[in-house]
Parts: sequence; C-alpha cells; structure tokens
Amino acid sequence: MIITILIAFSVFDVPFPLSNDMAFITIPKDINRANADSVVDSLLILGQKRNIKKVVMIICSTGGIVAEALRIISTMKAINKEIITVGYQEVSSSALLIFASGDKRYLRKDTGLTMHLPFIHFRNEKLDVKQLAGLVIGLEKLTRESIEIIHEATGQPKEKIEKDCENGGTRFSAEEALKYGLADTIF
Repeated sequence: MIITILIAFSVFDVPFPLSNDMAFITIPKDINRANADSVVDSLLILGQKRNIKKVVMIICSTGGIVAEALRIISTMKAINKEIITVGYQEVSSSALLIFASGDKRYLRKDTGLTMHLPFIHFRNEKLDVKQLAGLVIGLEKLTRESIEIIHEATGQPKEKIEKDCENGGTRFSAEEALKYGLADTIF
C-alpha cells in the first residue's frame, strides 16, 4: 500500500502504511541551531507520548552545522521510538548523518546524497594560534564522530568512509546510496 503525503508543496508516495501510532517531523532547511532546537524539542515531546511508537523524519536538506546534527541524532537514539527516515530531493552533509541514523531508511529514487568531511567556514576572522588549534581539535572530533555514524549505519570500513569523504566527498544517486548501505529501501 502506498500513501501520498503532502509536505511543503511537495507530494510523494511513501512505501509503508501510515498508522495512528506515527508522528511526522520534517527537516526541510539548513541544519542550524534554531532548526535543530525545533527538531530536538519535537523529538523530546514525542518521546513522552505513549501512543506514538514511530517517528517519521522527512528530510530534504543540504546539511548545515554538524554539531547540531549530532544533537538531533543523540535525541533520536534517546527517545526509545522507532525512527523512520525518508529522504527526498537532496540529503547532504550533516543531513546525511541524520538520515543514515534512522532505524528504517527510505529514499526517493530521484534523491541525491553528498557525503563529505566536516569543515569550518572562516569569514574574515582573526584567530590566534590557540584559537585555531582549538578549532582543528574540534573539527577532528566532529570528523571521527561523523565517520563512526556512517560506519555504524553502513558497515563500511572507517578507512573507506574517510577516503570517500576526502577531496570534497562523494556524490551518490539513490541506487548508489542503497549499495553503499546508506539507505534500506528506494521508492
């Protein structure tokens, strides 16, 4: 049975039956602190609802701040609900980490995914050596955590993931993402 869902002017069919014990959260924008706060708050509220057994996270995002994505993932794991992630159009960068962390991962057939290492944007900021060293150490920690999430989701060796993320990363079609282990089902 295929159910049609209308979300933010986008209509698509999902390949699983909808039920009264499901709740939906969308991640349609950049992942920043405000959007992450909203998603985390929604997850925590749904985590307290006994009648909700499954949370469907619909993701169409080019990514954003990795630390905020990690906060969302941590909350996904903490609420003790089945998390179904549905990716469509674009699932990249930190959004890919959230998508891959779902218990069941559905990907629309025309979706593109990009996997790359975390990076830092500098905007005309003056940094001393200690500040820069702190940023590099923090970036290395985010990189290790990101690789671990992808490793857990796909079973790919960490060395392969790191290599695939270097030099701007890897772009996947839905079929390639399925073969890599980033998704469970294409619809």
